[in-house]
Amino acid sequence: MLLYKAYMTIPFLFELGLLMDWMWKDTSLSLSEWITLHDIYANVSMLKCERNFEENYPSPKDAKKRRLIKYAWGGFLLLLIILIIWFPLVLFAMANTVGTRHLPVECSCKLTISGYYPLYESTAQIGDVRSLTQMEYDSLYYTYRTSKTALAYIDDYNYNDVIIANIDGNSSSRWHISPPARNSLIEKLNSSLPMSIQFDWIFKRAPDNKLQFDVAQDFRAIELPPGHPIRLELIEMVHGNAKKPILIPNLFPSLVKVPVAGKAGHVNSLLIEHLRGENKPIESIYIDILLELDSKDGYEWWKVRMLDPMFDPILRNSPVIKDKIIFYGFVDKVFPKTFSFITGGGILGLYISLILVLGMTIRDGITNSMTKIMFQELPNVDKILQLCDDIFLVRDAGEFELEEELYAKLVFLFRSPTTLIKWTKEKIT
Repeated sequence: MLLYKAYMTIPFLFELGLLMDWMWKDTSLSLSEWITLHDIYANVSMLKCERNFEENYPSPKDAKKRRLIKYAWGGFLLLLIILIIWFPLVLFAMANTVGTRHLPVECSCKLTISGYYPLYESTAQIGDVRSLTQMEYDSLYYTYRTSKTALAYIDDYNYNDVIIANIDGNSSSRWHISPPARNSLIEKLNSSLPMSIQFDWIFKRAPDNKLQFDVAQDFRAIELPPGHPIRLELIEMVHGNAKKPILIPNLFPSLVKVPVAGKAGHVNSLLIEHLRGENKPIESIYIDILLELDSKDGYEWWKVRMLDPMFDPILRNSPVIKDKIIFYGFVDKVFPKTFSFITGGGILGLYISLILVLGMTIRDGITNSMTKIMFQELPNVDKILQLCDDIFLVRDAGEFELEEELYAKLVFLFRSPTTLIKWTKEKIT
């Protein structure tokens, strides 16, 4: 019985046998009739095995089920259902434990204004993107010493999983803008049209055909309504009349999460500790920058300087101006491509595909038991098995008319509950 059940669980094996038998054996039955006949025979054969097992190992009547059986079988099924429900959450929660460390090797930044040629763009590559040292990691850990939530978040990463990206504050390219485009920019800055300034940051890992990952990136856009001070200062700077750098507040987060792919957003568990007042958005503690248009020998380029707040939960430190942009990235580990069929759709896709499909399968097996009682609770199936064997026998003998008559009798038997009950009565000994 166990071997036959194992045979039936192998995908497509039973179906392949049916098709090849129908193709290569002489019969008067159509394919659908052939499938129905062998489906009945397979189920009735399994019922015969179960009835023999019940006769050889009878269960006493009026006796409650033993706890060993209840806890062993019922407990196994209960744990299986809980495992199915929790599997997606556990898998993604343990990503940093079971995944492979693959750190970014490049971090790029870009500052644009309403679609015009970028004001500033720069890239930190291998030498400027590195893991923290143990001392730097301990210093970061100490900074959030007063928050259990922040410390718990940092504990999920060791010092090799946290990177620091030092990006040059000088744009890596000159500001290539034609005089007409420059005049158009000034006109729009001076107009009543809505404009915005956008800062993008992108993390890239080194190519690896064995791992599944993509670019992690995000951006921050700040709306500049007509008459905004930044618009007016940009006009003066583009004209060449500016005397001091432009302060752009709350432009980017210095602490970001670098996922396998998608949005490299701020680390809320850490940045929330920077808030000094209630009812303030998390963006209010983003890093301020100083923007300046520099020139030399007829060449122009934009320069960005970062105002590091030198955060400490207890001490009130003054901001420090740095000639570079610094990102701290908490890097998630990546999965091999062999796991892409599980992790490819993310946690939502995994829940829909696993929980919904398996849940509906289990629900169907439990709630539709009533419709199967008539065909599963057959006390004696010997006559049905004999009828199936007779059909096989007359088919092998070439008696196709008799084969059709016996098949029609088998179909009628399962269409008539009364006849089926008479045929499957338990033997009186």
